[in-house]
Amino acid sequence: MLEIERKFLVKTIPDISHLQSLEYERHFLYISPASELRIQRKGDLYELERKVSQEELIDQKYKLSLSKEEFEALKK
Repeated sequence: MLEIERKFLVKTIPDISHLQSLEYERHFLYISPASELRIQRKGDLYELERKVSQEELIDQKYKLSLSKEEFEALKK
């Protein structure tokens, strides 16, 4: 997956009070200027993700699904 980072300035803040929250957890296993290796949990979804910087605003991402047990073992 190719990620191109974009940033926007919003004129008004939208009302998000009706949205349900999602518990998110992220742990970095390795960080360098050119790449990151991390695990993350979004609700009941567990992933191992490798992010490699290609240019200033462009990154390449690779994701693998993990089981809860694999996530917990890597988290330690």
